[in-house]
Amino acid sequence: MTISKQKTIKTIAVLSLLALMFVTAGSALAKEAPKTKLATSTKAQMERPGERLATSTKEKLEQRKSEAELKVSKKIEERAQFQSEQLSRMIKSLESIFSRVESRISKMQTEGKFDVSKASVLLATAKETLTKAKADVVAYQTKVSSVTGTATKEIQKSLQALHKTTVESIKTANKALVNVINSIKPGANKIATSTAEKN
Repeated sequence: MTISKQKTIKTIAVLSLLALMFVTAGSALAKEAPKTKLATSTKAQMERPGERLATSTKEKLEQRKSEAELKVSKKIEERAQFQSEQLSRMIKSLESIFSRVESRISKMQTEGKFDVSKASVLLATAKETLTKAKADVVAYQTKVSSVTGTATKEIQKSLQALHKTTVESIKTANKALVNVINSIKPGANKIATSTAEKN
């Protein structure tokens, strides 16, 4: 073999080795490329559920918070509605008592056996307090109807304060009626008759 043939064989062997290395490296790169692509897409998919999880957790918390606020609002509205109905019943009861007391005083006045001047003055005072109590109840009912669907803790506090003043005015009207009733008790206001008239 001649030197040129030997060089040619060595060159071919080197070239074959280089070609083999390139083919092997190329196939290795080709195999790694999908893995990298797959790894990248898997990593992205792994990040997305975490994002979705975080987003859904925040959404669930917001949803629970809004549901809790709705429950609180509903409870406040139910309580206020109940109190409104209760106040209306109290006013109706006081009005019934007032009309009976008023008719009793007028009956006693027509009989002429009793002095009802003090009772008439107390009745006028009771009428004023009852009118104020009615106005307070109407104001409370108006406030209750205006908060439907939007009741919050602050509104609850304002409703409680208004309810307290309304109850106080009803109590005042009740005390005024009690004073009127006490003033017309039989025997306390009898007009004194002389003994000469009896004989």
